[in-house]
Amino acid sequence: MVATNQETQLGEKDSGNKSESEVKNTKPKTNRLFGSVVVLMIVVMAGVGYVLFLQLSTGQEGLQGALDKEDARVIEVTKQLTHFQSQIANLQSHIATIEKKLATQDSQFERTISQYAAQHTEKLNQTKSNLDGAIQSIQRQLGKTRGDWLIADAEYLLSVANERLHLVADVKTSLLALEAADQRLRESGDPGVYKVRDALAKEISILKKAKTPDIVGLSSRLRALEDGVHEIPLRLPHTGKIDEAKNRVDAPEPAPKTEGWEGFLDSAIQDAQELVTIKHADSPINAVLVKEQAIVFREDLRLNLEMARVGLIQRNQQLYQNNLDGALDWLSRHFDLQASRTKAVAAEIKALRDVALDVEFPDISKSLVLLRNITKLRLESDKATGSGGKAKES
Repeated sequence: MVATNQETQLGEKDSGNKSESEVKNTKPKTNRLFGSVVVLMIVVMAGVGYVLFLQLSTGQEGLQGALDKEDARVIEVTKQLTHFQSQIANLQSHIATIEKKLATQDSQFERTISQYAAQHTEKLNQTKSNLDGAIQSIQRQLGKTRGDWLIADAEYLLSVANERLHLVADVKTSLLALEAADQRLRESGDPGVYKVRDALAKEISILKKAKTPDIVGLSSRLRALEDGVHEIPLRLPHTGKIDEAKNRVDAPEPAPKTEGWEGFLDSAIQDAQELVTIKHADSPINAVLVKEQAIVFREDLRLNLEMARVGLIQRNQQLYQNNLDGALDWLSRHFDLQASRTKAVAAEIKALRDVALDVEFPDISKSLVLLRNITKLRLESDKATGSGGKAKES
């Protein structure tokens, strides 16, 4: 277009110099040239536009592919973000669970610590209380006089006397303990023990009159009967009498055997005696006992006597009498009641059976109760002494 303008300007300048005819002749040429240039420019512009269109289309396709790739990447990133978010949510849930467990454990730990602390505090308080009590007891012990020690010793003796009397039925030991306690109270010189000694004197007098069974003596009598069971004759004849004598602890030693024909005859006679026991009976004999049956009869009688001794030691009247009755019944059924030894054993068992073990002992606890209230007795004694002094002054 710039060239066309220049050509136009040159033509205009030349036209001034030329004639009008020349101008007329040159117009068609100029128009054709101008048209050609215009056409050429249109073609160039069309080519340029086509090229630009092609470039734009290629750019759009590349941009579309890039956009598609970006969309794919965005989708992938979105998926990853979603996965990360789910993982984060799981982690948050796991962290919340852990925090909950930690809170529970913390509460349990705090509860345990508080319990331990309470127990420890309770133990410390108990230990402190025990130590305070022990210290006070030591202080009281250190502050006691000889009279206080004698009164404490007397209180212990009175408690021992009550226990021995009512738990073991030991009248002799209880009486000695009461007398020793009275001696301690007398040596104390405390005016507050007058009522205690008065009650103690009555208890000693009552206890001396109490009649109790001689447990040791009765037990010795039963023991003698047990040791003599093998000497009681059985009702039926039996073998093995010589063997029973050999088994006794106090049996005499057998005579020494002689040699020769005399020794042979003695051994034969002895063997015959072991096999046969000759016995005269008033009633007809229907059976002969063997050695084992005789041993069983004697051991059953000994067992009844032993159980009776157990009942005696335990002061069980029913056990004691039942076993003695059983011994009498067994004696009458299996032993010879006509023999003097059997009669003596039966009489001894009957005498033992008639002994009463259940004895009511007197109450000797009044002196102990009074002595445990020695402080009150001292106050009463001090008041009585003070009123007496005022009466003398008036």
